[in-house]
Amino acid sequence: MTAHGPTRPHVLGDADTVRGFRLAGLAGTVVRSRDEAAEAFLRVRDAGTELLVLTEETEALLRAAGLLPHEGRQPVVAVVPAARGPRPWPLPAERLQRRVRRALGLPVEREP
Repeated sequence: MTAHGPTRPHVLGDADTVRGFRLAGLAGTVVRSRDEAAEAFLRVRDAGTELLVLTEETEALLRAAGLLPHEGRQPVVAVVPAARGPRPWPLPAERLQRRVRRALGLPVEREP
């Protein structure tokens, strides 16, 4: 909370997601790179923002920049899928191998 009261939530993400949240009345910043994400994160954190909404992609950029995780500190971070859908998560190599073997009609060991 700032001296003037609580600050509004702020959104960091792609243009479509930020635009959608702006229509709902939230402030937002479009970020396209790790450097832009880090700069925006530090700016809104230093401004006293209490809730920061990140797209999955932006969260990954901030993790790469070493700014996340930051549990127990302001702002509270909420992660949401981007406007165009959730981020595809890579399959572990063993699961991918089993799927390829099934697709080829080869014997597959049971999944643990």
